[in-house]
Order: sequence, then structure tokens, then C-alpha cells
Amino acid sequence: MFFSDGADPPAGEAYTRSFVEWVIQTGTDYALEYSVQTGLNFVQAGCAVFGLGGLGFVARRAAFPIARPVEPLYRRLHAEGGPHLRWHERVSFGVNPYAELSRKTAVILQGRTQEGKTTLLRTSIPWIHRWNIFGMRWLCWKGIYLNGAEGCRNSSFESWVTTQMFGITTAAGSEIKRSLWEFRHAQWFRLTMETLRMPVFLPRPLFIIVDQFEELMKRYPEQAIPWADAVASYHTRNNLARVIFVVNSEAGANSLLNLDWKGSRFTKVVLKPVTALEQLKGCSSIDRDLFAQCEHNVGLHNIALQAIARGQMTTEGVPELVQRTLKRWELDFQVAFPLHCHTSWLTLELPEAKRKLARGLEVLLREGDDGTDEEIQDEVQAIMAVVRCTLKRLDARQLFQITQSGWTDALSNKYLATPGLSSIDAIVVAKHIMRLMGNAADWKSSQRQPQQQQQP
Repeated sequence: MFFSDGADPPAGEAYTRSFVEWVIQTGTDYALEYSVQTGLNFVQAGCAVFGLGGLGFVARRAAFPIARPVEPLYRRLHAEGGPHLRWHERVSFGVNPYAELSRKTAVILQGRTQEGKTTLLRTSIPWIHRWNIFGMRWLCWKGIYLNGAEGCRNSSFESWVTTQMFGITTAAGSEIKRSLWEFRHAQWFRLTMETLRMPVFLPRPLFIIVDQFEELMKRYPEQAIPWADAVASYHTRNNLARVIFVVNSEAGANSLLNLDWKGSRFTKVVLKPVTALEQLKGCSSIDRDLFAQCEHNVGLHNIALQAIARGQMTTEGVPELVQRTLKRWELDFQVAFPLHCHTSWLTLELPEAKRKLARGLEVLLREGDDGTDEEIQDEVQAIMAVVRCTLKRLDARQLFQITQSGWTDALSNKYLATPGLSSIDAIVVAKHIMRLMGNAADWKSSQRQPQQQQQP
């Protein structure tokens, strides 16, 4: 029955041998066919899974093309801070901004332009928290790095935030808080330990470094301060982040310190040039005389050293280079005054605050004027008449919350037929008002006023 040609089956031992051969042959054929089909099905299933995964990856990349919000902190700062210097070329400042961070306070790192603030942030990271490799990733510090200097090429503050988070302006969901929550929710084990109220392995906060924040304040003075207030709250209120703001001047630091009306939320760390000079190593290759001529500024020292090496200048031209460069840096990279209202103004009664503001404004208007006393008196009194009329009916909210552009429009009576100050006078007076409010209430108003001349 196993033979299709109709021949009689062999008898005895021959029949048994033929049957066994048939079974083996048939089994081999079935096994080979099953193996081939199974392999093809596996390859097909793998291609399908890979295709779905690739489709998801492509879709994600289409939505967030170069998303890079959360990344290893040391690696990011290494790209921003430039190449590593050899040990004999380094300057030790003796401060660690990360050591000043706490649960309730963020850090303001203040230092002059080209002082080495970004390099300090990189080199201060402990070695054990630098490596994002297998076995040490859970120890690696991760964070978000934002560069305020790049805001100069963006048309709006929102565009700056988006490009810093995602690299382009077409990406959606560019808020920092979203990245903070995604980083927190990825720590499932630590969240479980937090739910069980265990004292160890709690969720780690994310580092947020806002480098060159003062340039961002210069570019967007009305948006940068409220945004910084919200970012600081992620640290001090929500415990989602550890925040460091990097500024260049005392005025930039005070712009943030004036936000401390909610409590002491900032610790200021200052890079002192004298400390840097005293801590130069004995075998350091830094030219001490040139370093002193450059006012102990590391960046200026390198600029002058390279210019001398190229033959563009001699050592006699260093003082002029230093003076010209520092003036330029002060103009381009520093704010002229604190951009947020000082808390001492809020302790005054409203009429007293208006009087102090008017007295201080009159002092500032007289400073640096090279005209005759009679000309100055007439000009100042004409300006002050408009200012007093503008201040007359303002309540406390309006007085302390008007922006610089708002003061300019109000003083010039923009869009109105009623005469006000000229455009340039309104700009000057608005800046003086913001300067007065950014400093303590007695900063200028306590100075003695010159006696007014009697009008005929």
C-alpha cells in the first residue's frame, strides 16, 4: 500500500527495509520544509517588528527631529566649554558651584566674561558622576544645558526656548517641565522606593544650567526674569531639578536675587580673580606678569598671549587691549542695572514710594549733563512735570509691575494726541525708573537735591 506503481510489496526483511527508508525520507522532507517555513515566518515576523519599531522611530524623529533635552551633563559641558587644558595651563578657583546646591536653594554663578565659568562647571563634576557607560549610567549626572547667548539669533523668547531644547522651531512640547517629568517617570524603581517612603534610592533631580543668562536678560528683559522665576520654582518648590544660573556682573546676579521675596532661594557663588592668582600652581605655564596686566582674566590672558605670539602686538600694547576689550564686554554681555524690582520698595507706603522714585529720578537726570545750570533746571523740571502727572493715579500693582517698554509708551503718550515726552526722553526716563526700582529704595533718593532756582 506504500507503492504507487501497483507493484506487489516485497516480503519479509526487504519490505521492512523499504518501509523504514520511506519513513526516514518522508520525515526528512517534512522537517526540511517545516524548518524553511519556520525560518521564513521568523524572518517575516522580525521584519514586521523592526518595521513597526522603525516606523515609530521615524515618526518620533519627524515630531522631534533632533531632540536633545536631557543628556549626560559632563559630555554636554565638554562640548560647550571647549578643549581640555593641560594641568600646567589651568587656573584653580577653589570653589565648587555644585557643592552650594541644596534642596531649597539654587545657585547663581557670577564671574566676568571669559573668566572660565563654563569650564569650572565641567571640571567641578565629580569623576564618579561623569561617565555614561554600562555599569555607571545610574551614577551619571544628567541635565539640560541652555545657552542664553544664542538668544541673539532668535526672533522671540519662545523661539529661544524651543531651539535650545530641540534645535529647531517646529518642534512641539518644548517646555522644560515636560522633560523634567519624563526624566522623573523613567526612574520607576526610585519612584517605588519613594512611594514606600524608603529613605534611600529616592528619585534623582535633573540639573538645569542656564549659561550666559545675562545676555538673555539683555535680549528679552520682560520675559527672561519671569521664566527664571518659574525655573527656580522647579528646584525650590517641586524638587524636580537642581538649577544653576550663570551671570557676568553684580547687576545680573541682583536681578535674580530680587526674586527672593518668596524666601531665600539662591546662593551666590563669585569667582574672585585675586583668588585665582593666588592659587596659580608653582609649575604653571601662565605668564604671571601678563596675567596681572590682563586683570587676572583667563580669557584675556589667552587672547593677549596669542596676539603677541602672532606678532600682532607687543607687551606694551596689552593695557590698551585689556581696557578696550573689557569695555566692549561690559557693553555687550552685561546688564546695566538689576531688571527686577527690589523688595525694599514694597515695604514703603505708596505715596512715599512715588516721592522717592521722583527724587531719585531727578538725581539721575542731572548726572552727567554738561549743560548750564539754568538749561539743566528747565529740562529736568519739564520732564519731571510729565513724570509726576503719570505717577499721580497709579496704584501699587501698576507702579511696580510696569515694564520698561510700558513706561516708555506711557511717558510718550503713545497712540494718544495728548503731548508727552519725546521718544528719546521717554526711553531715557523709562530706563532710569527701572534702574531705581532695581536697586534699594534709598539708592539715589537719599542724595541731596540742588536748590531750584527761583523763577522770575
